[in-house]
Amino acid sequence: MNGTAFDYTFKLNDFTSQTTYTAITSISGGGTITSGSFSYGGMFSPIGNFNKFIYVSFDNMYNGNDEDETEHFHETMTTLPTNYITFAQDDAFVKGVDIGYTISEGLTYTSMGGSQTGSTFTITSVAEGMDGPYPIKTVTGTFSCKLYNQDNAADVINVTNGTYKIVMTDNH
Repeated sequence: MNGTAFDYTFKLNDFTSQTTYTAITSISGGGTITSGSFSYGGMFSPIGNFNKFIYVSFDNMYNGNDEDETEHFHETMTTLPTNYITFAQDDAFVKGVDIGYTISEGLTYTSMGGSQTGSTFTITSVAEGMDGPYPIKTVTGTFSCKLYNQDNAADVINVTNGTYKIVMTDNH
């Protein structure tokens, strides 16, 4: 980030790992948790500091109700987008990716806040599976982008040579 190395690697079953990982599912639109647009991703944060985190999200992947979302999870995630979206596109439920970085409560940067000309987002591998009765999808890749301060678009963090590995799951 801005030329400084940044590492939020989560190491499964490594009790010395200083990073936690959370699969994220969000629902927007529709006004209830029973209908809307579902987004999936992963969030990484330092141990014990949930006010500081970075996330990678595939937005607006499924439009429908909560009852059908699990059944359609793998089908919905067949073609993953690699385009960054804006706030307006997110509000219009356009499929795309969003990367965000929260430094502290009230100070958040996001790729949706401005131009991504010259930015990249690639997917290098995808694997489907199950976690008990719930479907999962593991996605790895690389990215470079600009993260804009949500309160001051002139304040930009340039991210280069980013890598990610996220395990996404359905809403349940």
